[in-house]
Amino acid sequence: MKRVQTQKAPIHKPTSGKSVLSILYYDPAGDERFRTHFEGEAGLLSVAKNKREVLDTFEREGSKPDILVLIERREKREEYRTILSKIAAIRIPPQVLYLYGKQAHYAAEFVEMPVTFLPVTEWKLFRATLRTFLRGVLYRKGVQHFRRKARTLEEKIRKMKRHCHREQEELRRKMNWEKTWFASMVHELSTPINGIIGITRLLAETPLESEQRNYLKKIESSGRMLQDLINDLSDFSRLESGEVELEEIEFDLNEVLDRVAAAVGFQVESKGLKLIFDMDRHVPAKVVGDPLRLFQVLINLISNAVNFTQEGDILLKISMQNFSEKEGTILFEVIDTGIGMTQEEQKKLFQPFPRMDEETGQEYGDPGLGLMICRQLIEKMGGEIGVESTPGKGSRFYFTFPTRRTDRRSYRLPSKELMFKRVLILDPNPQSSGALARMLRYFHYGTVAAVDRNELDSVLQNGDYDIVIVDESMDSLCDDQCRERLSGAHLVAMRSEYGALQEKQERLKYQVVLKKPLTQRKVFELILQLYSGKSGEKKTD
Repeated sequence: MKRVQTQKAPIHKPTSGKSVLSILYYDPAGDERFRTHFEGEAGLLSVAKNKREVLDTFEREGSKPDILVLIERREKREEYRTILSKIAAIRIPPQVLYLYGKQAHYAAEFVEMPVTFLPVTEWKLFRATLRTFLRGVLYRKGVQHFRRKARTLEEKIRKMKRHCHREQEELRRKMNWEKTWFASMVHELSTPINGIIGITRLLAETPLESEQRNYLKKIESSGRMLQDLINDLSDFSRLESGEVELEEIEFDLNEVLDRVAAAVGFQVESKGLKLIFDMDRHVPAKVVGDPLRLFQVLINLISNAVNFTQEGDILLKISMQNFSEKEGTILFEVIDTGIGMTQEEQKKLFQPFPRMDEETGQEYGDPGLGLMICRQLIEKMGGEIGVESTPGKGSRFYFTFPTRRTDRRSYRLPSKELMFKRVLILDPNPQSSGALARMLRYFHYGTVAAVDRNELDSVLQNGDYDIVIVDESMDSLCDDQCRERLSGAHLVAMRSEYGALQEKQERLKYQVVLKKPLTQRKVFELILQLYSGKSGEKKTD
């Protein structure tokens, strides 16, 4: 069989060798006049001399011709039928072009496969029709090529999906086993730790020497640290595995603050510190979000503040940011007067087990996982968390809490007669008295503060007061002479714990004991308790 490599430019210059057309030309009579019309129209033009060469071309391995050109020969009808019936069985048979003169006498005989019949009587029309035909074949070949590629890719994708599914199932089994094992270990560790802490408390109630009691405090402190670490590891594991789901419910912010005060109260008082809540009067009491996670973040931040503070106050400041009619953001700030941090220490804070400098770590310990858990929870709730700190002056941790309000004014007094009262606050701590004054202004109360005997004598000359609130540290100022001058006022004791207050409360005729740290709800309930025990109503518009 003779192969002729063409030199003319093809109809469509291919972008890839796979798109080049190959043509097999066959004329049983050996007349190659029409072959010249295909030169330059294919990358490879082959000429077959007999039927055997045609069949061998399609039967051997490798690429097959894209087009089979047959020249009309009336006496070769059976031979053409044999050729077409053979190549029709190929998976991708070639396009068959049958060239004829005035009439295709045997067109009806070619029934095994599609055949394109092209007359060669008018040369210009023949040439144009031939080029159109070749372009169509080239296009179909390209489509077939890309379809094969697509099928190959689809098969690869199916295999990859099956592989990924098997790997995913294996990973899921491993993770389930690890979670089960971890939960079991947390339970196994928590049980003896709780026992140690419980027995330590019982032992502390027995007669002990001061040195023995000091040892017990260290044992209980170490046990609590280990208990907190176990809880943090459990929370961190659940957050990393995506098991923590946030609630979206309505809750009272004051209830969360009460729980925070109860949880950290002993820790705060045991170090001689004061915990102050300063909530802006525009912050709604009822909001929407996850109260448990908010409580968890506040506990972590306040506990850290207490841990790194030796004297002074822990201030929780709550204010509004960008609040519209129904939704907005609440800013929480935990401000301490502790040891503070350097810029380098601040950069490490929200990572797992951040390390403080050696001296600080030995004296106060490290934050552990708590701050990283706070960051993950806040970000999961849609907020942001950060820190500002100065060495030797204290730190300010802050975070935002996106929420929705459910009412515009949280607390409403039953009548206007209970508004516009004058209140005297006896408290040596300006931050504490300032926070209380802001809470009272919510009800349009005027306030005056005194921090010592001189200021008390001065303010008592400025008129009468409806309510006098006395901090526990200023009990001595509220003597008989002072009470006589305040005979028309309601006397309120402000204490951290009830403890041994009963005797003083009776002796000084305090009407109510107000428990610190204060919240807006506690102040609201105080007013109702002082004035005829009337119950307030909530505005629900």
